[in-house]
Order: sequence, then structure tokens, then C-alpha cells
Amino acid sequence: MTLDLQSGAAHMVFTAFSVTSERSRVIDYSVPFYHSGVSCLTYTQERDVPLSAFLIPF
Repeated sequence: MTLDLQSGAAHMVFTAFSVTSERSRVIDYSVPFYHSGVSCLTYTQERDVPLSAFLIPF
């Protein structure tokens, strides 16, 4: 999409597009009208959890 904006193939884009400093150099952003609060989760370590793990407290 950034290439389309830079080349003039697109004049505007409506999408969930993160504002970054690199993109800000070549794209004019409007004022954000919606903040989603999207988060990413990652595992710190991989471990095997038994299928019956939900029964452990009982």
C-alpha cells in the first residue's frame, strides 16, 4: 500500500495501518479516529501441558 501511495496509484487508504516513523516520512497520516488496543502475546518458553491440566486445582 505504501508503494501505491508513493507512486500515485492510490490517493488514500482506509485500513488498520500502524503509524511508524519510517512510514511517516513518506505518508501523510490523518489524526487517528479509533484506537483498538491490539496486543500481541508470545510464549517465553515452550512446555507440554497435559490435557487434564484444568483439573489440577481440584
